[in-house]
Amino acid sequence: MIRFETSHGGFTVELFPKEAPVTVENFLRYVDVVMPDGQPLNVIARAIDARTADELLMMRKVAQRPLPPQTVPVWISEAAHDLHGFDVDTVFELPLAGHSVRANVRGIWRDYEQRPGGGVVLDRTVPTDRRWSVLHHGRQQMLDHILSSRALHGCFRGVEIHNEAVGDELIAYARHVSVSASAHAPVVATFDIGAE
Repeated sequence: MIRFETSHGGFTVELFPKEAPVTVENFLRYVDVVMPDGQPLNVIARAIDARTADELLMMRKVAQRPLPPQTVPVWISEAAHDLHGFDVDTVFELPLAGHSVRANVRGIWRDYEQRPGGGVVLDRTVPTDRRWSVLHHGRQQMLDHILSSRALHGCFRGVEIHNEAVGDELIAYARHVSVSASAHAPVVATFDIGAE
């Protein structure tokens, strides 16, 4: 159970880790922080091995210098790069849990396509092992995508692929089994549009 307190009162939410393990895990790792310049920054705490970060994240740019003393390594998205001006080797103060942590940007991971005027591919933020929407003959494939405009991307908060119960579409087809559910996993994006 998690208790939320708002300016309009409080409420309690029950989490169901057995039924939706990825959703619960992402929810518990997610935190909004406010940077010293007053801008919000979305932080998702993940255990990443610095030696293999480029295998987990599609890196656009990586740091070449050694990690400075007294800093923790962080990897940022292209959106954080664009919104906050962070670049590799940037050292900044990250306010977490009431403390200031000295962080060093070790890499920028690709979270959308860099095409002029093109749409932003949102599902690229999903970790590689979860980035699939169809199971075809035992092979996980990402066939379903969500794109947004660059303007809407500023309100983007996250994307999930609910593939926990997706069966192999080829097996059902080979057995001539009619299934009522789609063979494609739902891909769901969350936006915070605000009251503008």
